[in-house]
Amino acid sequence: MFKITKMLTVLLAVAAFALSAIPAAQAAPGDVIDSSGFTASSTDVYRSWEAPELAVNPTGTPWPGLGDNPPHLVGEHPNEEHEISHNSDGQFRNYADAGEPTPTTLWFKVDLGANYFLETLRVWNGGFFRLGDPNGNGNSGINQADMYYSSAVADPGDDFNVNWTLIGTAGTQTFNPVTGHDGATNGSFGVTDEIALNGIDAHWFALNANSNHGASIGTGIAEVQFIEGAGGTTSIYTWQGDAGAYRQGLEQASAQEANHNQSERVPR
Repeated sequence: MFKITKMLTVLLAVAAFALSAIPAAQAAPGDVIDSSGFTASSTDVYRSWEAPELAVNPTGTPWPGLGDNPPHLVGEHPNEEHEISHNSDGQFRNYADAGEPTPTTLWFKVDLGANYFLETLRVWNGGFFRLGDPNGNGNSGINQADMYYSSAVADPGDDFNVNWTLIGTAGTQTFNPVTGHDGATNGSFGVTDEIALNGIDAHWFALNANSNHGASIGTGIAEVQFIEGAGGTTSIYTWQGDAGAYRQGLEQASAQEANHNQSERVPR
C-alpha cells in the first residue's frame, strides 16, 4: 500500500506540468553548440536592425531593415569571421531614440533553450564600421562586463542577483576591441575573445556590461558562440510547467519513504 501511495504522489507531481520528450540539441565536446534554439534579449534601447537576436544569428537569417542576407559568420569553426555591412547593421547594439541620451552600458542575456555544460565563450566584439571605410573603429564594443549564468528553466530576470551565479570576480572581466580590420576591402574580423567557462551547467547566460571602449554612441556585440564541454547536455528532456511542484512531490515521496522505513524499525 505504501509503494502505491508513493507512486501516486510522484505521478501527481509529474501531472502538474507537461514533460516534452524532445531531445535537446547536442554537440560533441569542443564543438560549437547549435544556436538555432537560442533566443536573446537585452536592455530595451536598440533599433530593430541592431536587435539582440542578431548576436546569436550566425547564418544571417533575414531581418527587418537588413534585406535578405544580413551580415553573418563566414568560414568554418574555429576560423569564422564576422562580416561588416554599412554602419555595422547586423550586430547587436543599444542605441537611443532621437533626443534621448545613448547609454554606454547594457545587459545582454541568452536563453540556450536547454541546459548545457559550457566550456568556452567565443566573442566577436561590437564596433562602428562602414564597408569600404578603413577608418571605422571598435570603440562601441564591450570593454568590461560581468558574466552570469543560471540553470533555471524559467527566465531568471535581469537583476543578476537572485537566480543568477556570477562567473569569476565582479569588475574584472574585460573584452578586447576589434582591431586590425580593413574596411576598405571586406571589413570582416575574427574572434576577439575566447573565455574559459570551465563546464558550467547553464540554461541562461548573461553579460552585464559596465563600459565600452570609448564610444558615446551605443555599446554592442557582433556575435557570441558557446563551445560544448565534455559533459554534453545535462538532460535530453525539456521540462515545461511548474518544476517546483514536481520537486515538492519528490520530496514528499522521499519523506514518506523515510517515515515508512523508520516505522518498520519500531518493535511491535
